[in-house]
Amino acid sequence: MTNEEKREVVRDLILDGGVVRIVFNVQVADVVIPDNYLNQLRLALDFGLNGVEALTDLEVGDDAISATLRFKGDYIWCSIPWEAVIGVIPHGESKPLQTNAWKPELLKGGLN
Repeated sequence: MTNEEKREVVRDLILDGGVVRIVFNVQVADVVIPDNYLNQLRLALDFGLNGVEALTDLEVGDDAISATLRFKGDYIWCSIPWEAVIGVIPHGESKPLQTNAWKPELLKGGLN
């Protein structure tokens, strides 16, 4: 999937009222997440308007998806550039939508 295709798929899934799990490569430039997750190779975060907590500042932009997310009770603004996204998992699904960005070394051991 191109970055534009990733953005469109995520936007459509969110607008349809869903929560989307974004699986991404933490090592890509411009990824903004809590520091204690930066040593991981990949991470999965949930974005949506109808989740446990509504994301009031959710933005599905041209270059990235961003929102303030909760980590162990702390609210932290996160930004994931589309080039870092290696998988998109619709709410209620266990497998990601197909992308051309999968890298076997990122997926060893599953997504959790």
